[in-house]
Amino acid sequence: MRSDEGDEWLKIAGMKLIVDGGFEGGRMREPYEEPYGKDGTFRGLQLMPQDRYTEIVKELNRLGWRVGTHAVGDAAIDEVLAGYEAANRERSITGSRWAIEHGFLPRQEHFARINALGVFVTVQDHLYLAGPSLVHYWGGARAAWVTPVRAYLGHRVEVAAGTDAPVVPFQPLWTIYHFVGLFAYYNGQLTLPIDAWTSGRNQVRFSWIDDAGARRLRKNDRPVAVGIDVGRGGGIEASSGAPSTLGAWNARSVPTSCCSQCSTLSLGVRPSISFRNRIQSL
Repeated sequence: MRSDEGDEWLKIAGMKLIVDGGFEGGRMREPYEEPYGKDGTFRGLQLMPQDRYTEIVKELNRLGWRVGTHAVGDAAIDEVLAGYEAANRERSITGSRWAIEHGFLPRQEHFARINALGVFVTVQDHLYLAGPSLVHYWGGARAAWVTPVRAYLGHRVEVAAGTDAPVVPFQPLWTIYHFVGLFAYYNGQLTLPIDAWTSGRNQVRFSWIDDAGARRLRKNDRPVAVGIDVGRGGGIEASSGAPSTLGAWNARSVPTSCCSQCSTLSLGVRPSISFRNRIQSL
């Protein structure tokens, strides 16, 4: 078994590692908000010591595997980048499609290090529903920075979007609704995270095109054409509404169908205008 073995229907993409927890366990440089900070002593969970993680990453690199690592907090991102940099010194990982999964709380100095390694970040719409939990655990300032898509894109970090189901609901359009409309729920009200915003065109790009690229879709050992078009690879959705009106949608009630590597758009709904035109309208 080798990295990227398989075809467009089933592929072994790489190895996933986990270095910290999630909402209640993401590893931070600074303590959690009280009472969760336990008098300034709790900074989240370190699930793998730095030395062990680095050796595992280096060995996977020697064996030709690409790696994606779950890292939520800023200290966890520190650990991942240190491991990736150590592996890169032995054998270049640039262009090998290594990933940081989630990347909730990057620091400013992380962006250049991510780009230097050619690493991309997978982002999800956790804050849309988990905002209250994050405020309680981490405080308002940290919660409002989750997930800083605009900052990632502004620093030319490659981003691919998804839902992280079943951690959060699978509805793919929620991702666009959250990142385009800035919306998140807090105390039953929709609020605006500081840096989640991106344009509709950017969100369509990294939800469909970049996500497919991140998964390195290939057929007969050749890259599969990826884009918003009939017969192209990638995750494609159809709905009865237009993405250009996302800000007014109740995303939970929008009927959607989705598939991977669709060859047609006959997904049980009748779009009001063509899918291509709806994308161009963003």
